[in-house]
Amino acid sequence: MTDFSPPSNSFLPSSSSRRRFLGAVSTAVAGTLGGCSAVYPAATTTVSSDDWPLVGYDPAGSGYKPDGLSLRSKPDVRWKRTPRTVFGTPSSPLIYDGTVYTASGDLLAVDVADGTTRTLFSELHGQFPAIAADTAYRNETVISTDGRRVSAVNPSSDLRGELRYRWRTPAPESSFASSFFPSSDGSPPVVADGLVFVPAHLDERSLLALDASSGAERWRYRTDGMASRASVHDGTVYVATWLNEFAALDAETGAVRWRRQPFKQVLTWGYVTAADHGVYGVRDDYAIAFEAESGDRRWFRHLDGDSEYAEIQGSLTVTDDAVFVQVEREKGMVLLALDPQSGRTRWSARVGGHETTPVVAGETVYAPDQSGLVALDAKTGRRLWTFPTKGDPSSPAVGGGALLFTDGFALYALEASR
Repeated sequence: MTDFSPPSNSFLPSSSSRRRFLGAVSTAVAGTLGGCSAVYPAATTTVSSDDWPLVGYDPAGSGYKPDGLSLRSKPDVRWKRTPRTVFGTPSSPLIYDGTVYTASGDLLAVDVADGTTRTLFSELHGQFPAIAADTAYRNETVISTDGRRVSAVNPSSDLRGELRYRWRTPAPESSFASSFFPSSDGSPPVVADGLVFVPAHLDERSLLALDASSGAERWRYRTDGMASRASVHDGTVYVATWLNEFAALDAETGAVRWRRQPFKQVLTWGYVTAADHGVYGVRDDYAIAFEAESGDRRWFRHLDGDSEYAEIQGSLTVTDDAVFVQVEREKGMVLLALDPQSGRTRWSARVGGHETTPVVAGETVYAPDQSGLVALDAKTGRRLWTFPTKGDPSSPAVGGGALLFTDGFALYALEASR
């Protein structure tokens, strides 16, 4: 299974690379999966511009959909659904082929158009799934992780129990480290061109690249601590680790292209997001920009403002001409819009929720807030509207003419007011 094109930043690999990949993988997968799921080498499923298949939208985790639904006035509720089991923790929904997937409690499949709901799975491993469309199967695969084990599930409604699993990585032995990671603590998986990139949060910390059709390990990069969600862009995987590292790896082989350690003895989460115009990272109350090819530092910003205390919340949202980041300060949360070339602040707005990330569709920023979901003008930061919720809202997804999010208690689909 080596004859396929190297990963790129595109969701839609060429038809020739897809045929080579599917033809090579089908024989091997059929032997390893047995009766768990049928394999269809002629599969041609793809991700469309109307889907939202990953946490953060695309493999880079940009959270930016240029042609997405841009609601400029307070929206109407298309439908609202309450899951059978509720954990009170918001989970970012995904959208694929007219279906919303959400893992707040059970894994649910909800029709974007009318809210028709069915429970797919009650034991999904992890809270933040990903959709793999370009695989050896006829329909999509839902992939999730809890930091210890990665699971790939067939979302068809006529399967039960073990038949749902297309593959699972081996269950790890109980360890001191793994006891600190309940099932909701895994970083979201990232799918790009037939590979799944996911951190392994065990005693041996690593970033793994797995075959999306079989779960076979392609390569492993040992990290200096727990790793963030990978950011995959233009054939390169970027990752930030808990201790003090930002790294760029070849997506096909895992070979190191560059590594940087810009901080001293930092023991907190870092996040990284790549784009055409650069690579951007955050940690504690600092933001940093790197040149994508060389890893050279472009700028370095302390985001405490006039406050003695500051802490960045969630990961970065990166558009064609701006970098958005939420910062908690003594007087509350603020959302900052930074210039990607200089790092200077273009505008700030008092909005934000704990450990959540805004998304941008068209000219509108959708930002989770303690009072509900807030919409801001992406150019000026002017507040457009607020939609109140019972709990803290998740980062939303945009697709099917709707804005979708959970607040830990319900799943909402919002649409333009009539």
